[in-house]
Amino acid sequence: MAQVARFESLNKENYDTWKMFMEALLVKNDLWQYVSGSSVKPERIAGNAASENTARMWEQNDAKARSDIVLSISSTELKQIKGCTTSRKVWLKLKDTYQSKGPARKAALLRQLTTLKMSGNGDIRAHLNQFFDVVDKINEIGVKIDADLLSTLLLLNLPNEFENFRCAIEARDMLPTLDTLRIKITEKVDARRGIAGSHSSNAMYAKKHHKKQQKRHKDASENPSSGTFKYKCHKCKTVGHKASDCKAQKKDSQTAQNATDTTMLTSKAFLAGTTETGKWCLDSGATSHFSYEACKFGVNMNTKREKLNLANKNSTQITGEGTARLNTNIHGELRSIHLENTQLVPDLRMNLLSVAKITDHGYDVVFNKQKGLVIDQDGNVKLIANRTNDLYIVEESVNEIAVAEETGTGRTTQSKANWHRRFGYLNARDLQAAIRKGRVEGIEPGNFISNNCDICPEGKMARSPFPIKSERSTEILDLVHTDLCGPMKVISIGGAKYILQFIDDSSRWGQVYFLKSKSDVSQALQNFVIMMENQTGRKIKIIQSDNGKEFVNATIDEFLKKRGIIRRLTVPYCPQQNGVAERRNRTLVEMARCLLLQSGLPPSFWAEAVNTANYIRNRCPSKSLDGRTPFEALSEKIPDVSHFREFGQRVFVLRNKPGIGKLDSRGITGIFVKYSDSSKGYRIWIPDEMKIIVSRDVKFLHTESPKENTYEDFYPRSVENSEEVDINKNHDHDMIDVILEPSENHQNEAIEENIAEVPAERIELANGDAVEEFQENQDDPPHDAQEVIRRHQGGLRLRGLEKGEDLVKNSTIIKPKLQKDNQHIYQKFQ
Repeated sequence: MAQVARFESLNKENYDTWKMFMEALLVKNDLWQYVSGSSVKPERIAGNAASENTARMWEQNDAKARSDIVLSISSTELKQIKGCTTSRKVWLKLKDTYQSKGPARKAALLRQLTTLKMSGNGDIRAHLNQFFDVVDKINEIGVKIDADLLSTLLLLNLPNEFENFRCAIEARDMLPTLDTLRIKITEKVDARRGIAGSHSSNAMYAKKHHKKQQKRHKDASENPSSGTFKYKCHKCKTVGHKASDCKAQKKDSQTAQNATDTTMLTSKAFLAGTTETGKWCLDSGATSHFSYEACKFGVNMNTKREKLNLANKNSTQITGEGTARLNTNIHGELRSIHLENTQLVPDLRMNLLSVAKITDHGYDVVFNKQKGLVIDQDGNVKLIANRTNDLYIVEESVNEIAVAEETGTGRTTQSKANWHRRFGYLNARDLQAAIRKGRVEGIEPGNFISNNCDICPEGKMARSPFPIKSERSTEILDLVHTDLCGPMKVISIGGAKYILQFIDDSSRWGQVYFLKSKSDVSQALQNFVIMMENQTGRKIKIIQSDNGKEFVNATIDEFLKKRGIIRRLTVPYCPQQNGVAERRNRTLVEMARCLLLQSGLPPSFWAEAVNTANYIRNRCPSKSLDGRTPFEALSEKIPDVSHFREFGQRVFVLRNKPGIGKLDSRGITGIFVKYSDSSKGYRIWIPDEMKIIVSRDVKFLHTESPKENTYEDFYPRSVENSEEVDINKNHDHDMIDVILEPSENHQNEAIEENIAEVPAERIELANGDAVEEFQENQDDPPHDAQEVIRRHQGGLRLRGLEKGEDLVKNSTIIKPKLQKDNQHIYQKFQ
């Protein structure tokens, strides 16, 4: 039978803990699903007994869950759930009431977190629980606070007794995590309690032992006969007592004890009140330098346990000794002074400078009504203490700097400039990091900042860094980047040597043109401007390029002036300012190189590879567009890439020329080299016919790897039923020859014109030398497009020779004797 567990009823203060108890109870009683909403009330169906029973059972269990919740709420809070008929409604009502996520609750919790402060005699564990409870509440309402900020707030909330601990933690390069910091604070508390208990035990033992000694000495004085010592004391050489009871021994021990205990002839006021951070009091009564801030000391501070005697016969504890750093401003010059043998006294409320220690090292201390001065033997002021409330106070500077000289050490250290030179003009940041992390030894800790070095700018002068990210254009065609790449070492199959590209800054859409010479840049630029403005309906406002003469000339100047386009030029010898275009050049060339290597095509196909690379890049996600593609940014449509194929892949193209026989082959072999921009099809290179066609009826072969292609795939093959071969002959509407009109595909003008310029030649009979030369050349792959065409023509001549010999054998023609001009004349029978 379910029972209500005994725990504190809900009130205004304990909702978080009550919620955990209540949820556990409901889970135990198998009722949590009704409260959480995972079990929905079933629908009653009239006349259906099963649905009636199911609904009745659900209502009974929900009523049990509601009863458990109500019984765990205090009577003063029951009014909050008045009118809630189900357990789910009761739970949500309480959550909205006590765990609101509104601005008022957020502000209250953040205020509580920042103002939380533990008193000196409070329970540190209870304080930590309260702090983390507030943090959990803030997380529950959806407010995220940085972990380092929470660690800093926890350190600030600690009492003043943890000042040294706080300084040590803040001096680290990285703050510990919140959970780690909680453990360290707890360990610190446990350690302090253990030390206090040990000191208390030792004090009780010492007091008891001292009483025994007093009683023994009293008995000895009352009964001298029983305590008479008959031998000579080896300390004072007199008879009648032992050395342990010798008055001379006690006097020396007292002197040593006085020497061990450090005396500070100063007021008890320095042990009370609030701490004076960043201030040092110039004190003539202090026997040493004293500081309560552990963060003033370097990593080499030694742990020390000694008693510090005060002038009013009180005492406190010295916990460490080391070199402290004092940063100050002397007549506008920032200085850092190292104070050796400074004592760490956590109970102090102000740092103290000992006048005696300063004068012991050769410095003079002069006081007047306004200030106190520390002066070296040359009369230079090393330290200034202004008089404030009858105390001479040295104000610290917030700037941490390198030290050129130290006060209180009796010597002058090497300046930061010396160490800068010794380290081969190493930058100050790395030198400081090496010292701080203990990577080198032999240098006193300090801060090394940049100094006025004449050698560094002369030997290390470099260009100012270019901005990593400049301001982007927000509208299409507001800014267009352009650049010319080339000349290429290998001429393309169309005769092109240069790549001209344009990139829209907003959409990152790229357009490429292939040119034979730099003089073609002006016409290509005009074509691009007219085409883009017509297609997008927007006007180009700025065109950015370098200072090349191909961009800076009268033709382009006049065109831009008429169109109202602003020209933006880069600084000479600063290609970084045109980084968008320069980086796109590299991207396209690298991708084209990979495509050529993958396909096995010769280098003369670089233009087709670059064109394909640009087509692909326009449909690839871009980091500059937050993952969108340039195609989507320009057209507001997601690109469909289902038609993508591997560059250089073998294909079969439908052969549908008029007049082919019914038994002739229907497919011709080709190589895929580009996606067509002028029609919905693929651009296919036909090696046998030395042309590029565009067709949609393409069968891709997937049985072999593109890397298996070799250059011999592009050797010309036989051409049937032809005495004259015209490689400029066009196909029908499905197959477009390499000769395209400029308006049909502007991106491939230069590629295709070169092939179009090769004249068709009549078949000539070749001699034996020509045949032998042609056959020998077949063993080596062609190196460029001209070599491919030349070998193709040689093959035609060879086939013409073979055909002529066949005609002679078949008596179709007669081969006459040579004439005087040594030329063959063939006559055909009528």
